[in-house]
Amino acid sequence: MSYILPQYRGRGLSRKFYETRLAWIRNHPKFKRIIVSHRASNEASRRANQKHGFVQTERSSHIWPDGQIEDEVFYELKI
Repeated sequence: MSYILPQYRGRGLSRKFYETRLAWIRNHPKFKRIIVSHRASNEASRRANQKHGFVQTERSSHIWPDGQIEDEVFYELKI
């Protein structure tokens, strides 16, 4: 899970997080796929995972820690 404080957004940090994590996973061949998810309204997260080749696999209703009910959207990247 990642959270970038508003004052640090728009600086390419999300890309660096993804690139670093993907490089680590690719160096560990026991992993065959990566699954990520986000709150349906989190457009920034959707754009970030799409840029790295993740494919949406499912959606399900979720109660978030703030008490809101909103779909959680899941994606997969096969390694």
